[in-house]
Amino acid sequence: MPQFRPKYISYVSEFRPEPMNGFIRSFAAFWFEEVLGNRKPYRDVVCNALALVCKRWNVECQSKDTMCFCDAIPNWGPHSDVAEPLSRVGSRIPLVLLLNAMNELILRNIERLQAPFNAEHGRAGSILQTLSEGIRLCARPLGTKSEDMLHVSSCLRCDLMPAHDIGINNKVVINRGQKSPTPYCECAEIRDSEGLPPLAVLQEPIR
Repeated sequence: MPQFRPKYISYVSEFRPEPMNGFIRSFAAFWFEEVLGNRKPYRDVVCNALALVCKRWNVECQSKDTMCFCDAIPNWGPHSDVAEPLSRVGSRIPLVLLLNAMNELILRNIERLQAPFNAEHGRAGSILQTLSEGIRLCARPLGTKSEDMLHVSSCLRCDLMPAHDIGINNKVVINRGQKSPTPYCECAEIRDSEGLPPLAVLQEPIR
């Protein structure tokens, strides 16, 4: 198993309800198409994707339904395995959370992570459309380079493949039952966040 010695760890957090077979897979596909388009508020990304998947599955969907769905996002919370190991790592290696969601939808979920994210740069990606822009904004004020970062995500297509393309060498995929990453991405693979502390060579506690 590889080990990394990063100066910072960027963690892409996902907040999702339990999967609902084919409907959820279709929603994920439409969501991905929305993300690839021109930048728009995350609420619009979610609402558009939900309207499209409902049309695909012949499910009645009105604008009030999509808004109710978005309003529920702050209550989803992280996966149950995330908070404790992330806090353990964050006490020794600074954590930076990359987001492209709206603050009104995501701030409550960040609190539920209970991890010591870097106070100044912890939401450096909250207004971003692209991962590369987020990495640049994080690395510059932190005084570090991309090769000093360990990028962690469970999303292969949206996060880890772009991270590879922009030169992020140190990457970890949290494989929660999705397809295994291709050799192209050169990712270390763990089944849940409990596998992160053994991969990161922990330094002295942050004072």
